[in-house]
Amino acid sequence: MKNFFSVNIDEQSGEDTYSPHQEPFIIRHLDAGSSEEQTKAFERYEEFQKKWSLPTWLMIARVVSICLGAILLVTVLRALLDSDASIFKSPYAIAFLVGGAIFVGVGIFLFIYEKKRQHSVEASPEFLEFMTYINQLDVSLSKELELPEDRIQIDVFYYPYTVKNGEIKDNRGFKYINQSLDLFVEGKKLCLADSGTVFGIDLSLFRRILINPEKVTFAGWCKAEEYNKGEFADYGISMSTGGIFAVKNTCSIQFTKNEEKFEIIVPPYEVKHLEAMLGIKAQAISE
Repeated sequence: MKNFFSVNIDEQSGEDTYSPHQEPFIIRHLDAGSSEEQTKAFERYEEFQKKWSLPTWLMIARVVSICLGAILLVTVLRALLDSDASIFKSPYAIAFLVGGAIFVGVGIFLFIYEKKRQHSVEASPEFLEFMTYINQLDVSLSKELELPEDRIQIDVFYYPYTVKNGEIKDNRGFKYINQSLDLFVEGKKLCLADSGTVFGIDLSLFRRILINPEKVTFAGWCKAEEYNKGEFADYGISMSTGGIFAVKNTCSIQFTKNEEKFEIIVPPYEVKHLEAMLGIKAQAISE
């Protein structure tokens, strides 16, 4: 079964490219001029990001500091649980405790420092003017793509992969890339739209929605609310010190066309929207 939103990392370029199995489902996309304007806007935003982002060596130092500090502190805590308070009489334990606190403190300081740089840039008149332009551009592009007012945004898991010796291999570090897409029904099609293309899949092609209990990792958080707050708190989403997320299960929305089987993978907190639009109830993968 093919992940409909899959990306071959080795073949990916700076331009929008779609796999052969996606192309028959494209119902409209931005014209060349609008696409170019959108690309320039992305590039301009990246310039702002560079202003607040830490140098690469400091980013590495932040991750290393937090990881090393956590290791030292956990080592002391484990020793304390396995023995008693007399561990603190050992100079090594004291050194580990102080060192761990210092390393974690440095990591937290660098994190806060970068956030302050970001807030400073985002408060500048130049950035605020740019965001006004972005909002206007978004309205214009949405009209060109004919996106309805009642569309909703959902997170979809793109599958980045490599091919080695003729076999598909998972991306290193995380399995999925989290992307926010517009979801709506148009006529008899379920539509999903990214920043420049609308995909339409006949509703009659969808067969089932399966819940996969396998824990997976993914990059990127798209919601305004934090991953462990509000409606997302009950889904057991965690984040590593390196900024990679993990979720306890995923949902596979499956459809078949010309005997070719596809799936769209979404996190569990989005499946209710697909159930409502497709009229299909999600079921456990073993059922």
